[in-house]
Amino acid sequence: MNGSSKILIIIKFLLKPFLDNYDFYFLCGDLEEIYSNKKIKKGKVSAELWLLFQIIKSLPPIIIDNLIWSATMFKSYLKIAYRNIRKNKIYSFINITGLSVGLACCLIILLFVKYELSFDKFHSKAERIYRVDIEAQGQEGISYESCVPFPFAINFRNDFPEAEAVTQIFFQTGVQVEFDDKRFIQDNVVFADSSFLNVFDYEFVLGDSEALTKYPDAAVLTEELANKFFGNESPIGKSLKLNTQIDVKIMGVIKNTPKNTHMPVDMLVSLNILNEEILGFDKNHWGVLHSSNASYVLLNKNTNPE
Repeated sequence: MNGSSKILIIIKFLLKPFLDNYDFYFLCGDLEEIYSNKKIKKGKVSAELWLLFQIIKSLPPIIIDNLIWSATMFKSYLKIAYRNIRKNKIYSFINITGLSVGLACCLIILLFVKYELSFDKFHSKAERIYRVDIEAQGQEGISYESCVPFPFAINFRNDFPEAEAVTQIFFQTGVQVEFDDKRFIQDNVVFADSSFLNVFDYEFVLGDSEALTKYPDAAVLTEELANKFFGNESPIGKSLKLNTQIDVKIMGVIKNTPKNTHMPVDMLVSLNILNEEILGFDKNHWGVLHSSNASYVLLNKNTNPE
């Protein structure tokens, strides 16, 4: 129709979801015809006011009727389904069970894939963090290990400006923790250097977030571990002895680390406290590879890791 009203276009848009094709074109055709006649006889403003009145008057009953009809049909479908289930109990049981198992399997697979793909994603810079591995040639072929010599992190940081930060950790399990005549065996103890919290994200809930940088004997616990050791008491300032020879002071508490991470952390300790006597080897020696030692590189933005 020539000179179609914008209101008429809106009416068509609103009516389309609630009418079948026949009723839609029949009703819109009548509206267009009446609108054209009124526009010629009484002017455009009067014709559009009439259209507006028609949509206000007609649209609510159409929507309500459509909803009632849909609800009635849905109720009818449920009745038919119920009768079929009662009539064919074994067949229906097999179908429903198969459908339920299929949906459950799909849901489990979806959750598993989501869990795997979200590994370490809680770190805001995860896309730029790389663990350094060494390539080893053995009898069974090439293998890759995460252990690197202790001097690697410092030298890499100095020699490669593409790295925004480089951090080194010494990961320990089965650490004996003593305090107030109590003794625990604790896993997931990470000795980390001062750059660790510049690379990885751990939210502090208590204490000093710069503790690993400021204090060589600093320790940071997760909320779960702090509650395990001290209950409702504040752990800040309390002392722990690790493996009967390392004295540390708790300077902070962080939120519990998610389960979907390759590096679970229950306790962070300043790496500076590990001397040669404790380690049993020279930290400056390039020839020493320890399975607990690892280095991570945070690349600058837009840097190609290759």
